Amino acid sequence: MLSTCSRPTSATSLRENPFTEILGDLLGCGIFNVDGELWSTQRKLASHEFSTKSLREFVVMTLQEEVENRLIPLLEAAVEAKSVLDLQDLLRRFAFDIVCRVSLGTDPSCLDLSLPIPPLVKAFDSASEISAMRGMAPVYAVWKAKKLFNLGAERRLKEAIKLVHDAVSEIVKTKKRVLENDREGKLGSDLLSRLLLAGHGEEVVRDMVISFIMAGERHNISGHDLAVLAAFKTSKLGGDDCERGEIIA
Repeated sequence: MLSTCSRPTSATSLRENPFTEILGDLLGCGIFNVDGELWSTQRKLASHEFSTKSLREFVVMTLQEEVENRLIPLLEAAVEAKSVLDLQDLLRRFAFDIVCRVSLGTDPSCLDLSLPIPPLVKAFDSASEISAMRGMAPVYAVWKAKKLFNLGAERRLKEAIKLVHDAVSEIVKTKKRVLENDREGKLGSDLLSRLLLAGHGEEVVRDMVISFIMAGERHNISGHDLAVLAAFKTSKLGGDDCERGEIIA
C-alpha cells in the first residue's frame, strides 16, 4: 500500500535520465517517472487491476456507450447536414472522454460539440506540450533558468500543472467521499475507485491516474480507424443514396 508520495532522491526510486526532470513536475511519482520500489509497487497494482474481468468489461462497456451514443450520432448528424468535422479534434475529444470515464469515473462530455473544451483538457494538453518542449531544448539550462525565475513557457507550465493537479485532486477527494457513502458497494468500477478502495493515499492515486490519463490520451485511435468506422456506418445508413459528410484531418 502506498499512502504518501514523497519525492524520492535515490537512484532506485527516480529514473536516472533527463526525462525525470522533464516530466517530473507533471507526473510526480506516477509510474512513468519512478523506478525501484515505487515503480514495482505501482506496476503490480496496475497489472492486477487491468487484468480483472470486471475492469475489462467496464472498459468495453464504456467504449461501446461512447461510440454508439455519441460518436456515431455525431457522424450521422454530419452526414445529414453535409457539414465539416475536424478529425483530429474529434479524436482528441473521443479519447479524453474514454480515458476520463475509465480512469476517473467522470464524464467530461468532450464529444458534445456544443460545449467548450473543459479547462482540464486544455491544461493537460498545455502541460504535455510544454513538458515536451523541455526535451527539445538544445540546452537544459535555458528552461531550468526560466523555471527558476518563473518566466515564459515555464510560467504557463506551472499554471497548467497546478490546474491539472488541483482538478484531479478534487476529483479524487470527491470520489473518496462517494465511496465512503456507498454502503452497498455498487460503485467502484473505474480505476480511481479501485485504487482508493485498495487504501492508497490521495497524492499517490492522483499521480498514478495522471500517468494513465497521459498514456491513454496519447494513444487514441487513428484517423484511419475512424474513417473506416464512418464509411461502414454510412453504408449501413443508406449506401449510395446517403451523402457522406466531409471530414478533414
